[in-house]
Amino acid sequence: MPRTPQLATALAFCSALIPPALAQSIGPAVVLPNPYPSGLIYVLQHDNSTVQQLINSSAGWKILEPTTNGLPSGDLTRLQVASMQAPSNGPCSSVALAYLSIGEAEDYRSYWNPAWVDPNGNPLPGVAPAWLGPENPEWEGNYKVRYWHRAWKQTLFGSAAGPDRTPLDRIIDQGFDGVYLDVVDAFDYWSDENPEMSRRLARERMVTLLEQISTYAHTTRGLPNFRVVIQNGADIVWDDNDQPDDLRDRVATVVRGIGHEDLFYDGTKPQTAAHVRRARDATRDLFENVLFAHSIPQPLCYFAIDYVIAGRNINSAANRTRAADFHQKATEAGLLPYAARSDRELDQVVSLNGPKWTITQPNGLCTLCEICLLDLTSASTAATIPAPDGRVDAADYAFFLRAYAANDPAADLTTTSTRSLPGYARPDARVTFEDMAFFLTLYAQANPTG
Repeated sequence: MPRTPQLATALAFCSALIPPALAQSIGPAVVLPNPYPSGLIYVLQHDNSTVQQLINSSAGWKILEPTTNGLPSGDLTRLQVASMQAPSNGPCSSVALAYLSIGEAEDYRSYWNPAWVDPNGNPLPGVAPAWLGPENPEWEGNYKVRYWHRAWKQTLFGSAAGPDRTPLDRIIDQGFDGVYLDVVDAFDYWSDENPEMSRRLARERMVTLLEQISTYAHTTRGLPNFRVVIQNGADIVWDDNDQPDDLRDRVATVVRGIGHEDLFYDGTKPQTAAHVRRARDATRDLFENVLFAHSIPQPLCYFAIDYVIAGRNINSAANRTRAADFHQKATEAGLLPYAARSDRELDQVVSLNGPKWTITQPNGLCTLCEICLLDLTSASTAATIPAPDGRVDAADYAFFLRAYAANDPAADLTTTSTRSLPGYARPDARVTFEDMAFFLTLYAQANPTG
């Protein structure tokens, strides 16, 4: 590729910033596999056929129930989970997150005792545990829990062996990459709908639970890269005046991503602009202080799950229109979309493709995230194959410049569409000055002091 005089000057200037000893140690650039695949699947009620679909799919993110029946007897095997993480029909690996409700108890789980409730589903005083609250009127068999009680936490995690292994321990043993925590917004219930405390205290107690789950996985079980992702509840970062407070940074320290349900659509009805703005503002406030931290175990992930597919004919014109609109809005916002059925059962892989569709779901296209593209090398492997080491440093800088100078595809990071997709690099098979600008901008953000 021809180099303009301006480009040559910029490259020479940037190269001069690399320590000579390090520059000599960097070997020839190599073509990097794209380590951050896109495409999302979200399934909570699956059978053997659905499990095989998840194994076969090249979608980069798979959120699923870790058991087929809620019990240890239905747990997916470690081999099944590993097969989902390394699909045979795509170049990218997949991230498998296991669903775990921490704000409600479910009567089909191994920890459940039917004697706790009367025939109408009401907890029996003196029989039911103190953490068990009333049944969710919208979801039969789901019960609110006082999530701050020690006994509830012991139900969720902390028994790594024996017949009473807890759900989180089983998830870890199955080999999942992380957990997808639901009903995080239970703090609203216990401070507003059924108030037993102030909103501040309810938020703080939920933040503590998130911290304890993270510490248990990362430290007690020795998995520092285990992902903790939450579903909904982004406004946990806001005080009663809708302003971020000290709890924001505590959450952001342990949470590596968020999934939004019903962000752009409430079923088949579009959400108001105010609803969308509020959710996105809360997410921005949650993560604004950690986007370019120097040591990040893995990139943040952002999902959108809207239940826009209605009726028996998945290919109807109305479904195609809603799904396409939802996908466009989510993608423009930097979110990975999943259009689900309006019954909210999440009992199948919803595939959208074919001649009538303008979108494909799930999409197994590989992309690079900003953090991954920066963290390219480890000092111990800089002369051989780039290997992320959790640090954005001079070795990564040197590697990129050598790749760029050689017109190596490893330096192909961006297209003109990248500006509308914050958080992602999109290779376009051309190494241009735009790739250099993209890298240097992000490197400066990751290393503000130089």
